[in-house]
Amino acid sequence: MDVVVLVDGEHYPPVVSSAIEELKKTHNVLAAIFLGGTEKIKIGQDISKVFAVPVYKSGDYISDIRAAVDRHKPEAAIDLSDEPVVNYDDRFKIASELALLGVDYVGADFRFTAIKYQKIFTKPSLSVIGTGKRIGKTAVAGYICRLLKNEGFNPVAVTMGRGGPGHPEVIEGDKIEITPSYLVSESLHGKHASSDHYEDALTSRIRTIGCRRCGGGMMGQPYSSVVVEGCRLAESLENDYVVLEGSGASFAPVETDHFVTVAGCNQKTEHLLGFFGRYRLKKADLVVLTHCEEPIASKAKIDDVYFGVKKINPGAKVFKTVFRPKPLGDIKGKKVIYTSALADEMVGKISEYIGCEFGCTIVSASNKLSNRPLLMKDLSSMEKADVLLTELKASAVDVATKYALEKGMEVVYCDNIPICDEGSLDEAVRCLIKG
Repeated sequence: MDVVVLVDGEHYPPVVSSAIEELKKTHNVLAAIFLGGTEKIKIGQDISKVFAVPVYKSGDYISDIRAAVDRHKPEAAIDLSDEPVVNYDDRFKIASELALLGVDYVGADFRFTAIKYQKIFTKPSLSVIGTGKRIGKTAVAGYICRLLKNEGFNPVAVTMGRGGPGHPEVIEGDKIEITPSYLVSESLHGKHASSDHYEDALTSRIRTIGCRRCGGGMMGQPYSSVVVEGCRLAESLENDYVVLEGSGASFAPVETDHFVTVAGCNQKTEHLLGFFGRYRLKKADLVVLTHCEEPIASKAKIDDVYFGVKKINPGAKVFKTVFRPKPLGDIKGKKVIYTSALADEMVGKISEYIGCEFGCTIVSASNKLSNRPLLMKDLSSMEKADVLLTELKASAVDVATKYALEKGMEVVYCDNIPICDEGSLDEAVRCLIKG
């Protein structure tokens, strides 16, 4: 295996040299990248002669990693350094950078395997990936699909979910009417009818391909998935643009022309800007920050995340957004039960918005779509209403929709629309898709 090594000056050079020579018995050591440290290096000592390999030592180890990988094309970087020159944060920075370059990162007791992206698409493509669950990836992906349609494209969305089908499943959202009864019927046939491919088909009226995945690695590689098969299916169809939608913090190991990263300001700042949040942010051409409002995130936190993202990826366009629901049917003048997966502190705020914006009366609200027993308990205790308004997530079909239809209520699904505080997200997306 062709490798480079990461070294420091807190080890005596002969000790490092000995480790390199031992490594050469099983690997082709092409170069060393000096990470820093001065304690064990003599004044004027040329460590490249001691190590007997080219040494990259500019003082900026990230730049040196890029230069060494570009020149030598290693399969892996083996870390022979240690504290105090590199700490945990440094090593995640290194791991993220190497992952972006397609190089594995190996240490004494760890190995981070870079995702090997498959090249499948000949048609234009875009990935929507995220830094976690419940941050709005599906809403952003649906928004992008609608914008593509408005720009004259015929997009297909490929989704991957923890409740998706065992084989890629096509929903002709541009041709069929996706009604509450249809979704309940799908659920009764053993399907997870709230999966993302149903939601995208409903909200964007496009063809979608649903796929299954299980497990997710730290960088986003699913452990088990049929999404590559789904991407090959998308490539074979007449659609002229493919949108890949991630699941949680996982995404398809497939090469696309562009990456849009969705990051929730409701998440921990250190998870967004550190660990492999950094990797997801650095992959992005465009970053959509969601949940940028109080009480879910303070202004100080939102600013910290925004400027942190700009520092990590200066070339990406970054937008601060909030989501607001948009009913896909008329609820004016009606008594409404609203079910969602909102955070507790947002239920009152969003319920008030719906009532004011769409001229209805919210008589009850539950944010327990992700907890079936609690949702059923909430619904059973609610005042009678004309309409159930619900997000299409989690138990929206098999519990909420089924309950409402049994009670003779109308069911209206709602989309979530990203709204920017400044700048034009529409224009930024147009620039990507027409790029």
